Amino acid sequence: MKRMTYIMMTLVLLLCSCGQPNTIVEKDNNTPTWQEQYDLGVRYLSKGNYEEAIIAFTAAIEIDPKQAPAYVGRGDAYVSSGETEENLAMARADYEMAIELNETNTDAYLGLANVYIQQGDHDMALRILQKALEKVNENQAILDAIEKLDVKGTYGQTEFQLRPDYIDLDNMSLEQKDYIELAVNAVRSNDRAGLFSLYNSTVPFLGRVYTIWEGYKVQLSFGYGDPIQKTALSIDVEIRPENGTGFYANISDMSLCQSSCVCEDWQWNGDVTQSVYNIVGTNGELQLSWEDTGTLKNNLREGTFSHKYMNHNFTEVYQNGVLMERDGVEENDSMIHTGTLYTYPESMLNEVIDDIYW
Repeated sequence: MKRMTYIMMTLVLLLCSCGQPNTIVEKDNNTPTWQEQYDLGVRYLSKGNYEEAIIAFTAAIEIDPKQAPAYVGRGDAYVSSGETEENLAMARADYEMAIELNETNTDAYLGLANVYIQQGDHDMALRILQKALEKVNENQAILDAIEKLDVKGTYGQTEFQLRPDYIDLDNMSLEQKDYIELAVNAVRSNDRAGLFSLYNSTVPFLGRVYTIWEGYKVQLSFGYGDPIQKTALSIDVEIRPENGTGFYANISDMSLCQSSCVCEDWQWNGDVTQSVYNIVGTNGELQLSWEDTGTLKNNLREGTFSHKYMNHNFTEVYQNGVLMERDGVEENDSMIHTGTLYTYPESMLNEVIDDIYW
């Protein structure tokens, strides 16, 4: 009888338990971990599949929002997918979160500094890297980034001495050194005969060349008439000191253009006068064709410029290099006007920024 009672009680307990929810949760082996999603994002990133990488890193963050590497990975993917303001803002937020989670994460500091560099705020990038050194000690990657940033200076995207066309004086031939010396001395001393001898001599370079000569950053670029014979149709010479007066000249068989302006931190900042002369007569006399006077700010035209031509005069107003009005009439030619004769489509500014800032 007792045995029958025990059996009945057991059956009752089993039946009651069938109506209760199951409190034991079994792991779904098909659910990925944050690490698996992160690794997937890394693979997508390495193959250039940036949208898929962002999705994978986001999934990793949703699984475990406390993992700093996932934020760094997503930040890298945002930057790589296109350096738009929106992408840079998203990347910056991710790098900052990664640093908040792990203040010794070197990649987060490097990524955040790069965002500020792309946004043109090199001072903030340097502060970020210096903060990183305090947190991660003498990290070589951080030290290298600081060194490159110091070489780069305040402007530009590519370090001057790391540009593809840069040639150190020690690696130049004697002929090339002599040509550079003639160019620098002629442009800074307003030696027009020297400038034209530069034009009429054999060009010892192919294309553009950057170098440093006696404290000046130097750029020479050539428009070739015959690249094989190394004769030039035109030559641009521009030299800039870190602080002091910079000079520019363009020489061709038809004209001579000359400019000078004060430089601050290697960039043209101050009053500028630009004169263009036509070559006339059988003896190559120079006749003033037109003259511009105005102010440059970080190499771009800013404020009012006065133009004096042979037949007429007029004034223009610029803002950040963009023409806003001419003789009081509203204008906008969607071009960036620099301190030299060059103009660039405003939409191409990021592509030509190395031409403007160095």
